[in-house]
Amino acid sequence: MNPNAMDSFSLPTGAFDVSLLPPAARDVGSSEFNTAVSEFFTGQFREMGVNGRVVVTPETIQVTWAKSGSDPIEIGIDRLQRGQLKEGCQWLELLRGRFPDSVRLLQNLGIGLSELGHFDRAIECLRRLLEVDPKNHHGRVALGVALGRKGELPAATRELRKVVEEAPDDVWGQKNLGGILFRQGLFAEAKPHLEEAVSLAPTDGHAWLILGETLLALDETKLARVALQKARSLTKGMLQEKAESLLNRLTDTLFDRGEDGLRSDVVAGLVWAIRTLDKTGDERSMRRLILQAALLGQSGLTLTDPKPIHTLEGYSGGALSGFQVACLIHAGVQRLAPGTATGFNWEPEYVRAVKVANPG
Repeated sequence: MNPNAMDSFSLPTGAFDVSLLPPAARDVGSSEFNTAVSEFFTGQFREMGVNGRVVVTPETIQVTWAKSGSDPIEIGIDRLQRGQLKEGCQWLELLRGRFPDSVRLLQNLGIGLSELGHFDRAIECLRRLLEVDPKNHHGRVALGVALGRKGELPAATRELRKVVEEAPDDVWGQKNLGGILFRQGLFAEAKPHLEEAVSLAPTDGHAWLILGETLLALDETKLARVALQKARSLTKGMLQEKAESLLNRLTDTLFDRGEDGLRSDVVAGLVWAIRTLDKTGDERSMRRLILQAALLGQSGLTLTDPKPIHTLEGYSGGALSGFQVACLIHAGVQRLAPGTATGFNWEPEYVRAVKVANPG
């Protein structure tokens, strides 16, 4: 590369995002503004490892730099990846005039703008991307997401359908189409797309969460419990809390509460579980029984079916119902690690069951 080769672009002075500047330098046209804009671009030049020049006039900002340094587009993408969305988008928008048909620039800028909530600019950018690269499935998914975030659900659905028709193994297309259909109340139609998403990406906790919500809406409670348990184990923060809340709500609706606010069936079941654990004889046997119950629970349990279909090695009382296994799980976890959440939301009933099981 010619070390003396230069590259440049210009933009209207009033188009610069002053929120990137110190508060005292946000008066466009002031000497403080001119200095701060120059320092902003000087920082970009340092990251690129090049020399550059910035000329700020009342009408335009002219930026020139040596081509021998780092890829300027990559600088903006790197900032987006580091979570510096505003700075990364500003830099890529500035470069867009110089590289109007760059697929990397358009795709990353469109996604960044969508994350920032600038949906109209994101949609325009991503539509331009698809004009340049019509088969860019990731770009079309990003367009569908931006349209959905703006509330244009039918348009979002159309874009995402195109993706799954052309690339059925695109997990982001399947997941986001399912999510958009769910938001429109089209639960039965959303279900197969979300099932395909978790099949393609079995560790995507967010996809499991949306699938669990969809199954709940379809009243497929057993499958919903399995999906939500997966979501709870694979997510963190707000998503995990939502999965936990949905699991609690699912369990809470299964049994009637008495005047004291407690579910008597659950209390009775937990009394049985506590006494069963007491009879195991030794700590090792008890832990093995609890572990077997917990492993069964990971496959999903039907709490309302009284049929005894589950067997546990070391338990001589015969087959157990799903509800009995759940009671063993909750009572066992509380015995080994008091206060640990099990997802059943039976803490008040457990307190009462302990008093009943051990009245002394």
